[in-house]
Amino acid sequence: MATELRRRPITVDEYHRMLDVGILREGEPVELLRGDLVEKVTIGDAHRSCVNRVTRLLRRLEDRAVVQVQNPVVVLQDSEPEPDLALLEINDGSLGGGRHAYPADVFALIEVSDASRDRDTAFKRRLYAEAGIREYWVVDLIDDVILVNRDPDPTERRYRTTAVARRGETIAFEAFGADALSVDEILGTA
Repeated sequence: MATELRRRPITVDEYHRMLDVGILREGEPVELLRGDLVEKVTIGDAHRSCVNRVTRLLRRLEDRAVVQVQNPVVVLQDSEPEPDLALLEINDGSLGGGRHAYPADVFALIEVSDASRDRDTAFKRRLYAEAGIREYWVVDLIDDVILVNRDPDPTERRYRTTAVARRGETIAFEAFGADALSVDEILGTA
């Protein structure tokens, strides 16, 4: 007779307590996804280079948004991913004072994808839609495109609008429509 093992998900609060008491070390390469501690994919040179390029490009928005790089965002009670980049609303300073970002703080999340592509285009896309993240970009280094997801449907766990931005085109965040970015600059040299 087979015995079924039951999983006991971890909440964001429990995850934070694990860090506070030293069960997990600050900076340990894990993120909390759907109640599970999931090992983060190792970042390679192409990934790191792209994150640096996009960070530099987003600096032009710093008077209107906080540009957060590879830091946690609490998206659901059981999920605290660490997206490569987040554009956050500038608020009363509480984000700079130790409070984590939540979906209401987020203009957009960006994942740079190569080794993590399956997780980013399927699992995280559903997770972010369910959390109501307004806009989610996947910089796909394998197919050399940017997937732009907008208009989340939290009930269906999907984005109602998805577009593919290719080399030679420009794209802009919905919240900053006048500030177009070059797809070529984001993706780097071909």
